Amino acid sequence: LRPGPIVIVYVATATTAALLERLAPALIVYDCASHFAAHPAAPPDFDAQEARLLRRADLVVTDSQFLFDRLAPRHPRVVRVHQGVDESFFSAKPPSGAWRSFCYYGTWVPELDAGLPAALADADFEVTLSGFVKGPPPALPASVRRLPPVPRERLLSRLQEFDAFLLPHLLTPFHQGVIPAKLYECLAMGRPVLTTALPSMQEFREHVYVAATPEAWVDTARRLPQTETAERRAARIALARRHTH
Repeated sequence: LRPGPIVIVYVATATTAALLERLAPALIVYDCASHFAAHPAAPPDFDAQEARLLRRADLVVTDSQFLFDRLAPRHPRVVRVHQGVDESFFSAKPPSGAWRSFCYYGTWVPELDAGLPAALADADFEVTLSGFVKGPPPALPASVRRLPPVPRERLLSRLQEFDAFLLPHLLTPFHQGVIPAKLYECLAMGRPVLTTALPSMQEFREHVYVAATPEAWVDTARRLPQTETAERRAARIALARRHTH
């Protein structure tokens, strides 16, 4: 209950530093949710500004193991907090077992690899993009269905109609620090997840399918009738239950 605000900082910039000087905070929390140092549009002085912020911060919070390993040697109080999942996702009906319909949901951004869902569509799987598109529309086959975003309370009713979910992130230096916020939602619904080899996926390898190339994505999808079991589904749900909101 000290005087002065608690300030949560997401990006270390000169503007951030100037605001901190004016606010005179009682407590500074650096919530590092991405590897901004490697972002293509990061300001040239980002490293220096981040070092300055770390000297001032009372606490550093991050979500991915990559970011934790990067920051822990540089600050005495770094805490990793996982993403969470709303309890409603555990009420999803079981997957159909057909293993034909795949969905990417959320905001599609240029940092995603359209070639991966395109390969699934070309192999006659049903592919859907659900949500916003940021930047140029992805080049995808005409068979790929595109659905507009829905309110949060209607999201589960839409998603439970799909057999599996897609995380087609490009492997870039910036994405080294990404752990998709929707991961535990997908696991709570028991569905298989096809993903690229993000560093954050290493600890989830027994619960997701990691594949690097379009050909590997198609092969993984075709083998789901053999690889998917009730035990794998139960293990995903059990993991997600440890990370509810």
